[in-house]
Amino acid sequence: MSFIFSSSPQALWLYQYDSDGSYIGSVFMQIPANTGLPANTTHLPCQPRHGQTGIFNGAVWEYVTDVRGTQYWNAYGQGFVISSLADTIPDWAISIAPPVAEPGCVLLFTEGKWQQVKDKTGQAYYEINGNKHIVPDAYFTLPDNCTFIAPPEPKPTFVTQWNGSEWTYVKDLRGQRAYSTETKELSTVMDIGPLPDGYTLLVPGRFDVWNGNAWVKDEVAEQAFNADQAERQKAALMGMATEQIAVLNFAIDRGVATDSEISKLTQWEEYRLELNRIDTNAINITWPERP
Repeated sequence: MSFIFSSSPQALWLYQYDSDGSYIGSVFMQIPANTGLPANTTHLPCQPRHGQTGIFNGAVWEYVTDVRGTQYWNAYGQGFVISSLADTIPDWAISIAPPVAEPGCVLLFTEGKWQQVKDKTGQAYYEINGNKHIVPDAYFTLPDNCTFIAPPEPKPTFVTQWNGSEWTYVKDLRGQRAYSTETKELSTVMDIGPLPDGYTLLVPGRFDVWNGNAWVKDEVAEQAFNADQAERQKAALMGMATEQIAVLNFAIDRGVATDSEISKLTQWEEYRLELNRIDTNAINITWPERP
């Protein structure tokens, strides 16, 4: 129903609204004769239900939810108040008022209630390997495999490691040389901890084999190697002697050999004989002197 001008004064309840049309209150006024209503007012009653307010669209009141003045908090106890119809209560909002934080503590809403959390800002904490960090803020959460307990003093060839309940010393052989007990292959230790099975820091000899605790010399292998080397040397010396004998015999057969060459032939033949008698399997071999 629209307002009707009157030639007589009118006493009316007027309903006020702001520039956005939102209801702001009512007032009983005397309207002079032949005078219209004041700006941002209507004679149409605004009658919202509880929790609502009216918005005047120029013709009628439209009713919307009104949560202005509602107070809520975030999980850290910071408070907020709804001040505009356009505002809504966030999903994360907490409606339970927080208590006063105790000295040295901050508030945190978790598991459906407010908790007093000790403020450890500036305190040191440590990774599993002992690396040190500083707590940056009051709501810091200690990462997995970390602790506020300081590690013990270091020891040579060991590193400290957090096992979840206490610090332990772990062997640190990184950078050292290790040998395979099967192949003697050399490798460099890259990880902390004891040597893997099948490796040792003991340096093997050429003919050593691993007995489970230490390197021991394989006497049979060493003897076989030495015999093979001796056989090779014997063959080489025999070949050289045979070559010298052949040259001297040629000179004699041609009748051009000197007395010295004839004497040398006998020496080379004796030398070759001595070589031929050498047992290359002997442990100690005395090689004959070359002519």
